[in-house]
Amino acid sequence: ALQRIEDRWADVQNHFLAPGDPTCRAFDGALRLARWLAQPITAATDLASATTDYVRDGSWVDTALVAARRGADNPTAAAALRALIDAAAERRARHDRIFAAALADSPTPAVQTVENVLHDFVIPLAKKTPTLLIVVDALSMAATNALVTALQRDGWIEFSATADTYRGAALAVLPTLTMRSRCSLLCGELREGPDTVERTGFMSVIRAAQLGPTGGVPDPIFHKKALDAVPSGLALAIDVNNAIADVANQKLVAVVLNYVDDTLHHTDPGGTDWNLETITHLRALLYAAKNAGRAVVITSDHGHLIEYGNSVK
Repeated sequence: ALQRIEDRWADVQNHFLAPGDPTCRAFDGALRLARWLAQPITAATDLASATTDYVRDGSWVDTALVAARRGADNPTAAAALRALIDAAAERRARHDRIFAAALADSPTPAVQTVENVLHDFVIPLAKKTPTLLIVVDALSMAATNALVTALQRDGWIEFSATADTYRGAALAVLPTLTMRSRCSLLCGELREGPDTVERTGFMSVIRAAQLGPTGGVPDPIFHKKALDAVPSGLALAIDVNNAIADVANQKLVAVVLNYVDDTLHHTDPGGTDWNLETITHLRALLYAAKNAGRAVVITSDHGHLIEYGNSVK
């Protein structure tokens, strides 16, 4: 059955209207789900293996589910999509339960946690090469898959922060709220508070690592309003551009982008394409980093799951 689907899909892709067609995009996700459903089920045995399974497999299933759920106008096509979505969602739920049980049994998780990302990955990198840390608030692993694809099309190359060459992951702070997870990420320890606490904690960490700015330059951490260009006409605020360009004095610069988190509150995250155009300031930040010769670390404080009306109330 899978081979017949693959053959029919190859025929569809040869049609000149296929690229960019909404139904084709939905069925591209559905085909990925069909491939996954054809694979044997492997059950994780602990939190580390469950985390690895999600990064390498489950997150891509979630990316495909988002695409497939955008749907089709034709009733026959819609019914086919629904059958695949329901089967994949049921199987995904089993993996979720395994992950949740493993997390509950791990009071001290034997995996990377968000409060250690700065010390374990970002600072060692910044000591070797000037670095720009971009924290995209609420960016999920599923959305990251789509975003990295867009970045690669724009000429960027992804490097792994881990020894096994796979994309790195870290557990967020529970409950997964910005004032806890993002604060802990930027402070390098379990903390809670608004952006003022994040700023103080971040500056303390980078100065202790001897990466702090010298010569009275502004603190190299920028939140939402500080990124907007004033006066208008520039894609990025002058202070932000200057900080990124100053690789001699500012080895590590951090920016916080709130677009994804804002989208969760005000629009349809399932209908949003996560790329350089939709995430405000991202393209301008990457352009500035490339011109300055900085490495770029893109991470998040916590992710998100889209509610499709089928969760337990």
